[in-house]
Amino acid sequence: MKYINKKWLKNIAIGIALALLATTAVAKELSLKDAIMLSLRYNPNVRDAFMQRTIDKFSLRSAEHQFEPNFALSGSSSYSRTDGPATSTNTTGGFTTPISYSMTPVMTYSSPIGTTTTVTWNNSDAGNYSTSLDINVVQPLLQGFGSAVAEASLRAAFDNEYLSKITLKDTLISQVNGVISAYLTLVGDENNLITSKQAYESAKKTVWRNKQFIKAGRMAANDNVTAESQVAQQRLEITKTNNTIFNDKQALLKAIGYIDPNKDVSISTTIDLGSTTIPDLKKSINIALHHNIAYIKAAVAVRSAARTLMVDRDKARWKLDLTSGYSLSGQRGGIKGIFQSSATKALSLKLDLTVPLEDLDNHITILSDKLSLRKAVIGLKQARRDLILNVRNKINSLVNQKNAIKESQQFAELAKKSLEYEQIKLEHGMSTVVNVTNLRGNLVTAQLAVTTAKIGFLQARNDYYTTLGTTLKQWGIK
Repeated sequence: MKYINKKWLKNIAIGIALALLATTAVAKELSLKDAIMLSLRYNPNVRDAFMQRTIDKFSLRSAEHQFEPNFALSGSSSYSRTDGPATSTNTTGGFTTPISYSMTPVMTYSSPIGTTTTVTWNNSDAGNYSTSLDINVVQPLLQGFGSAVAEASLRAAFDNEYLSKITLKDTLISQVNGVISAYLTLVGDENNLITSKQAYESAKKTVWRNKQFIKAGRMAANDNVTAESQVAQQRLEITKTNNTIFNDKQALLKAIGYIDPNKDVSISTTIDLGSTTIPDLKKSINIALHHNIAYIKAAVAVRSAARTLMVDRDKARWKLDLTSGYSLSGQRGGIKGIFQSSATKALSLKLDLTVPLEDLDNHITILSDKLSLRKAVIGLKQARRDLILNVRNKINSLVNQKNAIKESQQFAELAKKSLEYEQIKLEHGMSTVVNVTNLRGNLVTAQLAVTTAKIGFLQARNDYYTTLGTTLKQWGIK
């Protein structure tokens, strides 16, 4: 019995411990890094992007397979019987052909310089076995010659693979930016709520103090109306901010991809600016030219347009192909039979020349390719200028937001001191409630400005990283 009681008590203790751990886990504050990582796990847009990325990988593999040996196997079997009237030579009146079999393995290989090799091994048996090995090699000498032309489709596949990677990166950056924006909005409104509550408590103290002055005959009752109206105003601001915070939390959960109307979000109200050092302009431009997604896509577009022009120009060249064939055939011995002295051997060489005349369609295509290449080059130059200007603007925004933080903090400090001095003057009958109320409004405005400036700096820094294309690196996302 004692053992049962101890075990029962032990189970209760474990249950309480688990409940406390669960409560602690629920109450844990959600950091910005946690929110970003959760969004990469739960958001459906991210899932779709990764599934599309898997499909794109197979497209590259298909293009690479074109330059690998490809094997195929075909076979057939046939049987036939013919019925007819009996004759002196065919008393049954029927004729049956032997069952015939055939099997043909084929290997084809395309080399990086345009050579196409086909090896065919024919095997057939229709009462008499025969086999042959045919080797056929076609080498373009003019049109289609060289790795640049032959591997054009493979290089296009590599470009598409690269674009697929940066498209996924762009999707992830957009997702991270959405979470950051939602999170910072929530942090800003949480701080605004704190400011409103502080102003509300301060206004309540002023009302209470004024009532004491009224009882002592040091203040007229009407003079307290302004302070009481400010209390009501701050109470209204608290209600409005609470509603805004509720909407902010839902927006954050939606950005993460975890939508639960009963789920609450707890975050830290501390605004951690981290390093406020302004980045170097030249280094920033250099990083952006290597990582900015829009600029990379413009550069790939130029390369793709140039490759298309090269391929269409190649189609306008004379077509001169050298074809060589070698054949071995035998009647018995399987594959060994074709290498016996009785096997039949045949060697052939052939040159095929095709001269395109008045190919207006291809001529128009080449002109269109030249125009597309010129547009792509102009677009790349414009993208470079826009990127450099954008980097300058982002750094300038960081400078302005940093100055705004400093100036708003000075404003808040002065507003706080002014309110404290005015409250002392009010206690000695040297000021009015209206002055104190106005100065308290100035302090609230200053404190809100500090919060806005800090959030603005964090958002500007994130915009700077987005322009550089290094947002994922900043958060350790590979």
